[in-house]
Amino acid sequence: MVATGLCVKNASGLCIQSLSKTGTLCRAIVAARRIGFGFVTCIALIGCGNQSPPGPVGGTGSTGTMGGTTSPTGIPPATSGAVGTPANPATPVNGAPVSQADVDELAKKLMTALGNDDPTAATQLFDWDGLIDMAAASAASDPGMPAEKIATFVSDFRKGVMSTTQKTGGVLGQWRQLVRSGATPKIVWATAAGGGEPSILIRIMHTNSGVSYLEMFVGRASDSRECVRDILPWETGERTSSVFRRTFHKAIATTKGLGANAKLKEFSNDFAILGKMAELSGAGRFAEVLQLTKSLSPAFQNDRVVLVLRMTAASNIEDKGELQAAVAAVRKNFPNDTSFDLALLDPHLTLEQFDLAVGCLERLEKRASQDGHIKTLAGNILYAAKRYDESRKKLLEAIEIEPDLVAPYQSLMSVALAQNDFKELRRMLEVQTEKFGTEWADLTKIPEYADFVKSEEYREWKAGATKSE
Repeated sequence: MVATGLCVKNASGLCIQSLSKTGTLCRAIVAARRIGFGFVTCIALIGCGNQSPPGPVGGTGSTGTMGGTTSPTGIPPATSGAVGTPANPATPVNGAPVSQADVDELAKKLMTALGNDDPTAATQLFDWDGLIDMAAASAASDPGMPAEKIATFVSDFRKGVMSTTQKTGGVLGQWRQLVRSGATPKIVWATAAGGGEPSILIRIMHTNSGVSYLEMFVGRASDSRECVRDILPWETGERTSSVFRRTFHKAIATTKGLGANAKLKEFSNDFAILGKMAELSGAGRFAEVLQLTKSLSPAFQNDRVVLVLRMTAASNIEDKGELQAAVAAVRKNFPNDTSFDLALLDPHLTLEQFDLAVGCLERLEKRASQDGHIKTLAGNILYAAKRYDESRKKLLEAIEIEPDLVAPYQSLMSVALAQNDFKELRRMLEVQTEKFGTEWADLTKIPEYADFVKSEEYREWKAGATKSE
């Protein structure tokens, strides 16, 4: 049974204007999405010196449907999510190239691992050693980075990451917890072609209306097995290898010159605070996230992940002043960087910057043209901008791509109501009852439906609904 009348602020998709069977009033509240916190899964929150770093932290994502694999179109996987971000170079090829069959097999293993409790098997699907080595080699090649200090730090870093992943299954272990709590994963694509790196894009949708897109780049480990060699969370637009590399830079910089101990303490403190911010964000304690942001060092307040967390928190509590400041910080520190498109959807919508939101969605559609959820978001943004015909077109495209995704049907009801298209509204009511088993409450009690209730279409729908009971 699908309850469709429950209105959640910043929910992905339009809240339809109806009463659910529980009697909860649902107004015409529209929002693009709630940021999924999956981007934090790819950050190693580390200690310093001989301390072992804690493992990656998990996140949330909204309900969706399982699906098969499709090949992406538009921007090739090698660049998707990284446009305007030079810090995201392609992952070096290790061994023989992977075939489409290899990528398909790995995608199946990833989905299977989300349903079992074997941390060892899950760990084998990722090349954490290779990922850390790649980031370390990249950092060591930069001017002023002493190789011996990098080697020592990386050794401690590796121990912490590997210890955690072997015990918990790492990223997959955290995703598995999300699935158990009601999140639904879907493979948007799994491809070895497209003119870029072989990759798998997984969408994780959670019942709290969040969503995460995680692009995993496929290659071979040193033992020649096909595996995930790097991860790109679309929320931040930065690969895990780049996050690790920046971490190594920051750690080495704190141990050089005068005041090294103070810098080291500040470095440790910043990462501890970031870990707490991620935890609070996942728990929906957004006001506390914003408060903690002020405790970070001035430089770290402009870190990419911190800014995304800050925008997410401000969007959810509708603090427009804080949100405007966070968006301004993104634009100042990352000018013309389109890899923030996903993270900026909620802020632009909350601030009623509809043209900017539409621009973000147009680029996202090119990156994932076969994803029905992004099409739905595009339709919702256009609805908010009162561009109803364009909204309807996008929502119908979403249904064509993913006919079992309920959100576009709900959004089409709001479009039909806005246009007084009662024939279409009746059709959507009937389709959702038949397809999803939706039960509708008394529409006569909702002022927004007053004109529809007076129509012949309502009487015909009501008569049909009564017969089927």
